[in-house]
Amino acid sequence: MHSTIRSSKNEKLFFVFPRTALCRAIFLFLSTFSIIASAQAKIWYVTYSGGATTKDGRSWGTAYNTLQSTIDQSEAGDQIWVAGGTYYPEFSSAGLSLKEGVKVYGGFSGTEANLTDRNLKLTQNKSVITGGRLHSYTINNDHTEADGLTRATLLDGFTVIGGILGGMRNYHSSPTLSNLFFKENGASNSLGAVIIVDSSPLFVNVIITGNQGAAALSNSGSAPVLVNCAIVDNTVEAAVLINSNSAPVLLNCTIATKKTQAKAVGIGNMLNSVPKIRNSIISAVIADIRSHESSSADIRDSQLFTDFTEGPSGLIPTKNDPFFENPASGNYRLQKCSPAVNMGSNIYYASGQNPDISGISTDLDGNTRFFDGGNADLGAYEYQALREPAVTGVLFIKPGGTGSGITWECAAGNPQDAIDRSLAGQQVWVAGGQYLLDKDHPLVMKEGVKIYGGFAGTETSLGERDLSVKVNNSILRGSGQLVVANSDAGITPSAVLDGFTITGGMNGISNSQSSPTLSNLLITGNPLNGAFMAGGIMNYESNAITTNCAIVGNQGSGTVVGIVNMSSSPVITNCTITGNTTTGPGSVGIANLGNSGPKIRNCIIYGNQLGVFSEPSSSPTIEYSLVDPNPPTDPNAPQPPGIDPLFVNAAAGNYRLQPCSPGVNTGFNYFQAGLTPDLSGLNTDLESKPRIREHMTDMGAYEFGGETRELASDLDEASATIDRDKVLTSFDSNCRLVAYLLPNGPAPVKGYVSAKVWVASSQPANFVKRHYQISPGIDTQQATARVTLYFTQQEFTDFNEVNEIKLPLDAADVENHKANLWIEKRPGFSIDGSGLPNSYIGDVVSFKPSEANGKIEWNADARHWEVSFDVTGFSGFFVKTRQSTLPLNLVSFTATKEAGSNVLQWSTASEINTDQFEIQRSSNARTFVGVATVEAAGSGSSQYSYHDRTGHDRTSYYRLKMSDLDGTFSYSKIISLAAHGDGAGIYPNLARASITFQASDALLQTTAHLYDIMGHRVQSITVTSNRQQLDTEQLISGLYILKFADGTVQRFVKE
Repeated sequence: MHSTIRSSKNEKLFFVFPRTALCRAIFLFLSTFSIIASAQAKIWYVTYSGGATTKDGRSWGTAYNTLQSTIDQSEAGDQIWVAGGTYYPEFSSAGLSLKEGVKVYGGFSGTEANLTDRNLKLTQNKSVITGGRLHSYTINNDHTEADGLTRATLLDGFTVIGGILGGMRNYHSSPTLSNLFFKENGASNSLGAVIIVDSSPLFVNVIITGNQGAAALSNSGSAPVLVNCAIVDNTVEAAVLINSNSAPVLLNCTIATKKTQAKAVGIGNMLNSVPKIRNSIISAVIADIRSHESSSADIRDSQLFTDFTEGPSGLIPTKNDPFFENPASGNYRLQKCSPAVNMGSNIYYASGQNPDISGISTDLDGNTRFFDGGNADLGAYEYQALREPAVTGVLFIKPGGTGSGITWECAAGNPQDAIDRSLAGQQVWVAGGQYLLDKDHPLVMKEGVKIYGGFAGTETSLGERDLSVKVNNSILRGSGQLVVANSDAGITPSAVLDGFTITGGMNGISNSQSSPTLSNLLITGNPLNGAFMAGGIMNYESNAITTNCAIVGNQGSGTVVGIVNMSSSPVITNCTITGNTTTGPGSVGIANLGNSGPKIRNCIIYGNQLGVFSEPSSSPTIEYSLVDPNPPTDPNAPQPPGIDPLFVNAAAGNYRLQPCSPGVNTGFNYFQAGLTPDLSGLNTDLESKPRIREHMTDMGAYEFGGETRELASDLDEASATIDRDKVLTSFDSNCRLVAYLLPNGPAPVKGYVSAKVWVASSQPANFVKRHYQISPGIDTQQATARVTLYFTQQEFTDFNEVNEIKLPLDAADVENHKANLWIEKRPGFSIDGSGLPNSYIGDVVSFKPSEANGKIEWNADARHWEVSFDVTGFSGFFVKTRQSTLPLNLVSFTATKEAGSNVLQWSTASEINTDQFEIQRSSNARTFVGVATVEAAGSGSSQYSYHDRTGHDRTSYYRLKMSDLDGTFSYSKIISLAAHGDGAGIYPNLARASITFQASDALLQTTAHLYDIMGHRVQSITVTSNRQQLDTEQLISGLYILKFADGTVQRFVKE
């Protein structure tokens, strides 16, 4: 006998079934598993009350009212549509039984004409199959191996409740099960909500919740496939999912238990079981996965969230929080900050995978699985909003953060927790702020985890971090004996601590049998009181790699030491250890005890009571470092002098270097690739300045700290003794840049070298106004080296104004004018000290830097041009844009006014093949016309003049076009001459920042007006002196007219 009951209208269901579009997709997907239906395939209709009169099951109006009998009479290929209501198994049966090839759909209102019209979201359409706590199983598919169900059999759109031993049992039965909700099934002595024996059913969009038993889902000898399934909040005795001799596949599933389930395991693998877990979340109380030794879990693109979970290498600590929306109320959707968002792989949805789920593109809620075209989330539910993209393998920390740490927006607040959650190869990024450490719990590093501080909290790459910004300072503040403690942890240099201030402990960092990489650290304010020896870093049986660290200002009453090495051989590079003081036994920069052999490179150890102290058994190696000498053992002996590193302001704690510090450009480049240890990834200093700013590395933690140094001024000189590469700087207190020499080639330059720079006050006709002379004291003509010369952009611009072939117009040089640059090398010394080309005697050589293994590049940090080239033999160096030898030196070019004419005069030196001079005149300094030609002497030095009788009555601008016999030419500078010789006058006529005008006594205390070329008044000036300056910095380029009270006018051009 069959019976039905009407579903309660007041019953609430927290699960919302997928939308109609999902049902259509699943229907198409499931059709791939269907058997070929016969031509007589039928649709049978079932409602909880049946038809009003006739009950033949062929329409909604004549529907059956019993489900089991309808299934029994159906044939393979038939469909059964079941309206909302509650349906029971036969009274005497062990549960409702499905039939091979028959598809049973629930969730109809009772009016639909098409399957796609069904709406599973409507509560009134809920179709319930209940065992009523009267049947062992609500659904019992009990078959033999020969007649078992296949995936052509379908149950879709039902709530399954009330089974005493379980909601569904599949024995030799592998149906397709979709859009199902299992709840209130099982008992404490049962196997759970769903029991699968020797079967491989397919579950799609299934929720199993609120059930009781040993497990929620148990597999024995089975290989089910679960897609978009949530198995949550079940009361289980052993595990949510139990496998025995089974190999289930979980794709985008969520398995979770409540915190009250203290004994619950997520997945328990008994004998010979290998579950495949993909894009899934497993979060249980005591363990996510437990396996018998004969079993293992194949986990990919998934996250496990309890303290210890089993992975490929055994127990992997992954303590975390999946950030479900509200698990206490059964909502296991993802929050914005869940670490599961966008962390899945889409490959499992590609066609041709096994299993092939390419027909499914939505989640358990029916929402798109690939939101905004991105990666799938983990778990059954897809987060449906945009968020800041995560950085793969990075956890983010901010002061007060409460998120998962997956992005800056979702930052966590505890650095130690993030370190503990990270695996080898992953990183922790810590934003600026203070992080207080418990006195009994210092920070502990973890093997393979890289911990970086100093972030603003917006960066998406490590290269964006700027350690020079004070607000980004990440401070680890201790309150006990240690701030950072690496004790017997077996840590190697693959563990990194970088970009922090370490303060507040009796000792900053302790490495015991641990050898981390420590870089970009400020270790200060660690007050040692009473202990034997500590302060900065204590190494015991440690070979830590310590780079770019400042260990300064640690004070106390014990023996304060910057770095203590006990049976340790660390590599210490570019560290500043200074200002560590004590009221007790003494302070030491570095102390080496018990067979220690540290390598100390590019370091400044100064201003402590002792520099480097070593027991006889220890042998430090000190290279390219400034180390304070230790005081003599005889108290009456004089203190040996040290070398002052010239800190900017040591008294105020500023240990950056002054321009003329002996530590500037005197280090060795240990940051080049191929050295041991490999520091090539550390290309900046403690404040993110380039570690090599002027071709060479400085000593100490801080590269020269000011703005880059100025280039040498006119007549600046430098000298040095060369035994390696060297930056030559001027003798004065500013140590301006002169040149860089890198000895190379067959006869590397060595010994004493002098250099001199000339910077002409006006632009020469054919070469850049800055030119050099470099003179070795030994083997001047045969010595070899790479030379780098410096030029400003303004010097190139001035050259371009008088030369047709240009040098770079700006730093970008999109025109590639670098290719026009030639070097002219004149041998020996300037015989008259002028540095001009004709003052050198000997053969002239011209070459392009590219022909001499050189290059021309803009130094963006220093904002100047650097021209490098290899050279044999030293001499004068000139930059030009023609291969031909510089034809002449235009020594002077002037204009004066005489009665009825303007007199132009010029003089030259060392003319070579000069043809003629064309005098060109302009009224606006822009457009020039030729007014006369003067034949050149062609060689030697000469004086020339010309009287212009046509331009004397107006302001005129002049330049010379200087031509050689080969047809090449260049222009002189532009000069000007006003129309009147008295009254008012103005200069220079080609203005930049200012002009000076002259006025007669009659014009004093009158007002002059400045007009632009359009006649607009732009300024009014009171004339207060005969010689007065006018600021033109803010004027735009163009011609301007200054009109005086007597009606006279003067013109000038603003560049």
